[in-house]
Amino acid sequence: MPQYKVLYFDGKGRAELMRLVLATKEVKYEDIRFGEKLPFAEMKPKLPFGMAPVLEVDGKKHGSSQACVRYLAKKLDLHGSTDEECFKVDMITECITEDVCFLLMQSMMTKIDEQRNNVYAQIDRKFPGIFTGLNNMVDGPYFLGDKLTVADLALYQYSEDLRKAEKYKALSDYPNLLKICENVSEVPSVKSYIASRKPTPF
Repeated sequence: MPQYKVLYFDGKGRAELMRLVLATKEVKYEDIRFGEKLPFAEMKPKLPFGMAPVLEVDGKKHGSSQACVRYLAKKLDLHGSTDEECFKVDMITECITEDVCFLLMQSMMTKIDEQRNNVYAQIDRKFPGIFTGLNNMVDGPYFLGDKLTVADLALYQYSEDLRKAEKYKALSDYPNLLKICENVSEVPSVKSYIASRKPTPF
């Protein structure tokens, strides 16, 4: 088994899906968080693209959060088994981690009322179509029938942020998506990870 390290700030952010993938398969890894003892500014020149998160595999650092997530998902059998299934998993995962996450982060970080209202307007315009499409792609307990994949973990992970987003009704109108979140939450390794996860501000 390769030796994994996840390097990121002291929060969930773009590293949490990597951590969740590893935890789901009960793979041991070193969770390295930038802070006073390990300043990001000192590490930045040593990171691919000078950005975080970073996945280190057997001493080699890799950048781009989504590339890292896909790598882990494929290595740990949390991806599709055919090209068509992989296409579906990637499409759903990137829709959630890019399109949905981007607007959610904007809504929670924007402090100016006018800008926040603009973000809310985009959410109100875009989310119903996105979540209706995702809801229609569910093919059983998970997006790929009985097979748990990183797409389900991504939905579960970002459902937390959906519940926190002001003025948005989370997933209550999308029963298939709610069911996936419930099913993921009952996976023993996921339940154990969430119960022991360190509270962080983001």
